[in-house]
Amino acid sequence: MHIVKAAVSISPADKFEIGLAGVMAITADNEGWGTGVFGYEVDLFGSYDYKDYIRFSTNLSVFFPESTATDMSEYYFFSGTGLDGEPDNDIAFAFYIQALIAF
Repeated sequence: MHIVKAAVSISPADKFEIGLAGVMAITADNEGWGTGVFGYEVDLFGSYDYKDYIRFSTNLSVFFPESTATDMSEYYFFSGTGLDGEPDNDIAFAFYIQALIAF
């Protein structure tokens, strides 16, 4: 798998950062589910430095699957998820909040 990522962020205040990233994943070798674009992801992320040793961060991701993601899902998990027996190419969403504590 090869990954290409580009990101930009700004810090509107000393303790805040917000940014946007784009990721493209490519399946390089046919490992049973084809070769080509695995999918694209767009991330909106931010962080807040609460103390010198505590940082809160959050991330919202949207993943757009392409052909090798669908084929890999079929290969490992099931054959067909849609009502018509064909795999769905549904967009996936992820969100998390975390606290990073340095000690």
